Amino acid sequence: MIPIDARTPTETEWASVLFGLTMALDQNCDSLVLENENLGLIRALVMPRPRFRHEYASHYHNQILTRAKETAWTGARWISQGQNNADALFR
Repeated sequence: MIPIDARTPTETEWASVLFGLTMALDQNCDSLVLENENLGLIRALVMPRPRFRHEYASHYHNQILTRAKETAWTGARWISQGQNNADALFR
């Protein structure tokens, strides 16, 4: 885990996706599947021209899509909270 400067749980979700993508790229992974339990976040990544209520979401969205262009293939899918193994870190 690393500390981040986030003001809401949703901002933390966005930051974690960008951090995971960055780590994968640092490890030379070129095909990725992003999984997250935040349906709004996943929807924003797969829909063309999403609208954002918060500036941080727009910022992270742009950063994630920019980094994803460095891969051969990146997919995104929603998973339920029960399937999210990352939540085990906080239990």
